[in-house]
Amino acid sequence: MIQPDRSWATIIIQYIPFYFVSDWIAMYRLNGADWLFWNSIKLSFYNLIMLGPLGVYLSLLFNINNIKKVAIIVFLTSLTIESYQLSFSYFGMIIPRSFDVDDLILNTAGGVIGFALGDLAKKVYIKTTKNQYLQS
Repeated sequence: MIQPDRSWATIIIQYIPFYFVSDWIAMYRLNGADWLFWNSIKLSFYNLIMLGPLGVYLSLLFNINNIKKVAIIVFLTSLTIESYQLSFSYFGMIIPRSFDVDDLILNTAGGVIGFALGDLAKKVYIKTTKNQYLQS
């Protein structure tokens, strides 16, 4: 049986909230607005929008109206993803990935924003259809 390469089994954990902002500042001071700087911003934006659809679905499909409940569900989903990244990296099943508290924050914020947008869309739809029904 071939054993996995243990050099891949690294554990990187970043516990400092909003560290990505200081990382952006350091990158900008070092190299200006180069590719690495914009790529870091792009990856943070992707983390923000990643669980946005989950928030929309929780509002529209599952009819959840409590924003705290949505935040907890989205946070636990993000925590599961980050935990899988960490454990799969440790066992050498994927290329090394980090467990990043900023990802948890951005994913949760994106899910809550998605929920707010879905809830707003639901209210606008109900109001529009109600007005159309009354006009008929």
